[in-house]
Amino acid sequence: MTTCKTGAEHIKSLKDGRTVYIDGQLVADVTEHPAFRNSVKSAAMLYDFQAKPENIELMTFIPDGSNRRVNRSWQMPRNYATMALRRAPAFPLKPKNASGVPSTLIGPNPHIPCDFPSTSSPRHK
Repeated sequence: MTTCKTGAEHIKSLKDGRTVYIDGQLVADVTEHPAFRNSVKSAAMLYDFQAKPENIELMTFIPDGSNRRVNRSWQMPRNYATMALRRAPAFPLKPKNASGVPSTLIGPNPHIPCDFPSTSSPRHK
């Protein structure tokens, strides 16, 4: 077992005999069906990206009671520092015109002040 989930492990986990229908037709393998394969590959690429040694600390954390790292999107921010850590992974993936992406990925927490610098810049216009 690796330190955190990889793309190959994600794809393998989807080949578990699940029952999926699309347009009334049974899907034999969601990882190969044209309606799902690109999404599956995109998710697998994100798992591989977070598992790279240079990204693992930024993109993942070890939850209490676990011995395996998971994506920071599951980390409940308890203070400003952990909220900032949780927000940081969005920047390498952020499209040029998506200034709202980090808050969408993180989700609001009304108990933590959000004093982050503006992401607006001339490149967003």
